[in-house]
Amino acid sequence: NTKGSYTCSCSPGYILSADMKTCAAFPTTLNNVAVTLARYTVDSFTPEVQTNFISTVQSVLEEYCNSTRCSRQTSSQYIVTIRSFTNSATGLLVILQVQTSSNVLSAAVVTQVIKERMN
Repeated sequence: NTKGSYTCSCSPGYILSADMKTCAAFPTTLNNVAVTLARYTVDSFTPEVQTNFISTVQSVLEEYCNSTRCSRQTSSQYIVTIRSFTNSATGLLVILQVQTSSNVLSAAVVTQVIKERMN
C-alpha cells in the first residue's frame, strides 16, 4: 500500500467519519416527513414513479445543501424511504423517512425544499 492508493467507503446508512477511515451511523433521521404532490394520485404513483421520486428527492436535497452549505462535510448523503402514500383533497400525500448526514436539516425544511422544487 502506498499513501493515497486506497479509498474508504461505508455501507448504506453510514457515513465516512472525519478521520476518513471509520464509518458512523447517519446522525439525523427525520420520520414522518409529509409532502403533498399535486400532480400524482395513488393510481399514477407506480413503483417506477416511486423509484424516480426517491432519486429526485435525494437530488433536490443534495442541491439544496450544496447551495446553502447546510453540512460541514464536502457533501451530504441521504437515504429516502417512502413510508406510505394516500390520496388527499390536494393531491397525493406521501410520508417519508429521510436519513441524512446533515445535522441541520429538519422535517420542516425538507418538506419546504421538496414542495418548492418538485410541485
